[in-house]
Amino acid sequence: MITQAGMSKITNFFDGLITKANYTIGGATKETSIYRTVVNGNTVEKWVYLSDADAGSITRVRLLDSTGEVIVERPDSVQKTATKGVLYIFKFTISEV
Repeated sequence: MITQAGMSKITNFFDGLITKANYTIGGATKETSIYRTVVNGNTVEKWVYLSDADAGSITRVRLLDSTGEVIVERPDSVQKTATKGVLYIFKFTISEV
């Protein structure tokens, strides 16, 4: 069984692993920062906010480590207008099985 201290270390490691994000809109990939991170117990949330600066079809959002390697990828198909932002929340729960 993973101890509470062990779970905390694993969760903090995972949190620190993801440092930035990118997204593909209108066929172009753009890098962005993590908008917000929430760590609560064994759950990590990474929020990616796409401002109203871009418009077009969002086809994927990815979470990256500090070297730019893709850690998580979410395919999507959202039509974004230039008047509204879009918020993606990636939620991970660490558990022992």
